[in-house]
Amino acid sequence: MMALKNPDHSDKELLRQYCGWVCQYKDLMSRLQQFDLISRHVRQHIREQGLCSTTGQEVEELLELVLKSSEFNLEACQFAGRLIDFLIE
Repeated sequence: MMALKNPDHSDKELLRQYCGWVCQYKDLMSRLQQFDLISRHVRQHIREQGLCSTTGQEVEELLELVLKSSEFNLEACQFAGRLIDFLIE
């Protein structure tokens, strides 16, 4: 995707010809990247801290910082909320 946006890429026309269809999924890829970022933070926290009765609260605080640092769409925020709810239960 980045190569397609780069005006100086040496194979830009070939990329556009064979991979240009990827651009129509730009929004989906952005959402999936946000889901992946949230998942990686949660997974890393659980690996380092383990699971306990406070994990849900700890992850909620962690994700508040992560979500504030970037512009996340509504679906990514809802995904984070569902993960937090699951961990709290």
